[in-house]
Amino acid sequence: MKRILFAFLLLASFNSFSQEIINVVNSGFTFDLTKIKNLEVSKISRIDIYKKDVFLQTIIPDDNSFFSIINNQSILEVKDLNFDNHIDIRIIKSIPFDKISYLSWIYNHEKETFERNKEYDKITFPKFDIKKKEITSVSYGYLRDIDKNVYKVENSKLILIERYLEKIIKPGKKSFKNWKLIDGEFKLIKEGVIPSYP
Repeated sequence: MKRILFAFLLLASFNSFSQEIINVVNSGFTFDLTKIKNLEVSKISRIDIYKKDVFLQTIIPDDNSFFSIINNQSILEVKDLNFDNHIDIRIIKSIPFDKISYLSWIYNHEKETFERNKEYDKITFPKFDIKKKEITSVSYGYLRDIDKNVYKVENSKLILIERYLEKIIKPGKKSFKNWKLIDGEFKLIKEGVIPSYP
């Protein structure tokens, strides 16, 4: 009886995990993501990258885990994150309650490789201003709290130039604070209380 139970559990474990290749083509690059999934949770275990059908590199991502119901097209984002006119990539790392976190790689045109850049992982729900070379990153908290950060991109480095924070302080009221980078110093320029709507 124990053997039958062990065989059943072993078979069930094989059936509960599966693997698929997600193929993404963008700007002359092909990204083959190896996705390992079960009924609830998935992860990307490997990214094979080709440029014009020539193998470029393999990336083994840091630890990542996200809901299996996430659409495959949403896992990999291909975008010029640092305004250098070359595409960069990021994948979903996890989806906690308050914000989506990412793993990011910036393309090094001279070496023709995508290089891990943890600095860009913190960008959530981004808005890109190409003219100003700025990225606005927003995260939303449990009670409609808002944390908005504006970064200037210089030589692929992110420089925080503004932060805006809203927090619920009591029903119907929110506090807000706004900081800006002025003459090399981060200064609180405005704060107060505003109405909070349900």
